[in-house]
Amino acid sequence: MKFALSKTRRRILLYGLTALFLIAAPFVIFYSIGIFVDLRSRTLLPTGGIFVKTNVTGAKVFLNGALAKENSFLSRGALLNDITEGAYLLRVEKERYQPWQKKVVVKNGTVSEFRNIFLIPQEPAETTVFQITSPAMAIKTIDPAAGASAVITISENEDTRLFLLDTATNQITNTDVRHVLETALSPTKQKLLIKTFAKENNANWTVADISNDEFRIIASLPQRISYFANNAAKTILLKTIKKISFHPLDENKLYLQDNQTNLFLYDTASQTANLVISNVNSFFPAQNGIFFLDKNGFLAFSDFLGKQITVLDKKGFFLTNVPSKFISSPASSALGIIDQGGGLFFLSDPAEELRMLAHDTANAAISPFSDKIAYWNRQEINILWLKDSKESPFEKSGDITAVFKTDGKETIRDAVWLDDNVHLLYLTDKRIVLSEIDPRGGILASTVIDVNANHFFYDPNGKKIYWANKNLIRSISLE
Repeated sequence: MKFALSKTRRRILLYGLTALFLIAAPFVIFYSIGIFVDLRSRTLLPTGGIFVKTNVTGAKVFLNGALAKENSFLSRGALLNDITEGAYLLRVEKERYQPWQKKVVVKNGTVSEFRNIFLIPQEPAETTVFQITSPAMAIKTIDPAAGASAVITISENEDTRLFLLDTATNQITNTDVRHVLETALSPTKQKLLIKTFAKENNANWTVADISNDEFRIIASLPQRISYFANNAAKTILLKTIKKISFHPLDENKLYLQDNQTNLFLYDTASQTANLVISNVNSFFPAQNGIFFLDKNGFLAFSDFLGKQITVLDKKGFFLTNVPSKFISSPASSALGIIDQGGGLFFLSDPAEELRMLAHDTANAAISPFSDKIAYWNRQEINILWLKDSKESPFEKSGDITAVFKTDGKETIRDAVWLDDNVHLLYLTDKRIVLSEIDPRGGILASTVIDVNANHFFYDPNGKKIYWANKNLIRSISLE
């Protein structure tokens, strides 16, 4: 049996729904533009909102000390509505985590967004990875490699040995390589270039495959290398080579720089080389070619074979016999250069103009998304925004954010970006700190651990920080 409404009832239903819509529509419209309707006082109150998002679930959001909301289990976000314009104390906390707190400003008709709140455990889980008991031994370097691994060098008296760390298992492997002078990872971090001491003050150079949690020597450079220049066969002595870098697109080839400022391209398979560029002070093989500083201090760019060379800038760098430092980004062609006077220069693209950013720079790091560069010395850390930000705080290209300045009681040693692109980890002689880069209400920085470490790095796979001093390597979980 079918049920049918009479014509009168249909008309009543239509009129009723229409009336309900007309009554509710103003409230919906006012709400959408940030206006709260106070039925008691019969007034319209303009309001704003606050949106927060954290790295953990179950976080409580307080406004001026009163609990306002708990963040969502799925999105880890929380939206606070109907807040009158003004300044507020916003606090986000969770049991066993350090609280996040800032003074925020709410404006009518807008939602102030804080999408990158990172809560740090109050007592982060720590693990001893490696400990040296001999007073004659000391950890010299620790560098992250591909996947879950790191390269470690340990000195003992006048010897330096090479080890590999598996960060997934915290297992240390002795490679049996001794007398290590320096190491360099390939762009993929799956191969390792090793320079070791040889007799009569000479050096040996070898290439090892460190992928798949293994260590295997795959190439050794001969003491005499044949090369071709001007259609003539010549010879390079390995002891004259002062720097070697991997070819960015073919890790079976190497760029060799001798002490006469010549740059060669060497093939590990044929063990022969070709002269590529002369008069080179410093060089960096990028994904699209070679950037180099000539001995006159000009910046130039070349194809991989040195056939086409373009001078990019003639500002003039401060040069010595020590190579300048190149800061690259795997996500773009952006390039930073720190000369021997501490001058920091930045080039967003070979077609763009070279910019000088700062003096007295110790080191720098381009963010994972290549939209900003952090640079620091012993006293301060700053960030230059390279692109307009598409989310709060909506910084503009060219803006500079001061992240940290010491009070003279501690010294900055190093800094790295988190993989989220919006937090910095930095190491001082007293502690490891996680810092946000949002200047609204002041930069919020939280001490992860008080420690006097010489080296550290961040493992994005395990969300862990590894730090080392002379006789100890430990890991700290940020989860």
